[in-house]
Amino acid sequence: MTEPTTYPTLRVVQDAVAAGELVALQIFESAQKAVAETGRFTLAIPGGSSPRAVFEKLSSPKYLSGFPWSKTHVLWVDERAVPADHKDSNAGVFIREVFTDLPFVPEQVHRMLGELGPEHGALAYQETLRSVLNPEGGDGNTIDFALLGIGEDGHIASLFPGDPALDSTGTVIPIFNSPKPPPERITLTMPVLKSAKQIVMLVLGQGKADAVARSIAGEPLPAQIVADETITLWVIDQAAASKLP
Repeated sequence: MTEPTTYPTLRVVQDAVAAGELVALQIFESAQKAVAETGRFTLAIPGGSSPRAVFEKLSSPKYLSGFPWSKTHVLWVDERAVPADHKDSNAGVFIREVFTDLPFVPEQVHRMLGELGPEHGALAYQETLRSVLNPEGGDGNTIDFALLGIGEDGHIASLFPGDPALDSTGTVIPIFNSPKPPPERITLTMPVLKSAKQIVMLVLGQGKADAVARSIAGEPLPAQIVADETITLWVIDQAAASKLP
């Protein structure tokens, strides 16, 4: 029998609104701390619908005036190999529909260039990641805050259960055979995600309940792998937590 994994923090909240509020607070506090220590803040985000509630909260007066927008760099944890104006583009959708209400510096919003294809797009983002995380030419790859979602199969970013990509030691890699369409993608690797100073796993909806329960039980899904070795805050709504013991 698989031993249950013990997570440092698991917060079950009522709904997406409450989850968005809690995660927005975590990002706000992390940004303040990072800027005080280093003068800048790096935030990696996923695509999908779940993070929208977070950024809706960050656009509220409670956070808007105090957030260090001009010192924040936004990264994506993965992208589909499509142009930014395509409906499947993670970054394109966010830039058009979510970030319009937030005063990010456009040059500091670093999307993956899906239009280059998986291989060339990954190579380009390797350079972007290096320049953003090491502006003075260092060799580290530490993101301040990584916000992650999980799929119904327990995948994170574009790292899927059983895929050899889980064992990659690089920083940004191409994906050619994603089991979830579209098959061609670009993704940060497990070492990069696990090295983030702070990770929050945001999980909403009944459709994710099975993946949450399996991860919490210790099944080696990608969501469990990243959380097992890293201090991770899980923020889960009641629907996603419905299959937990």
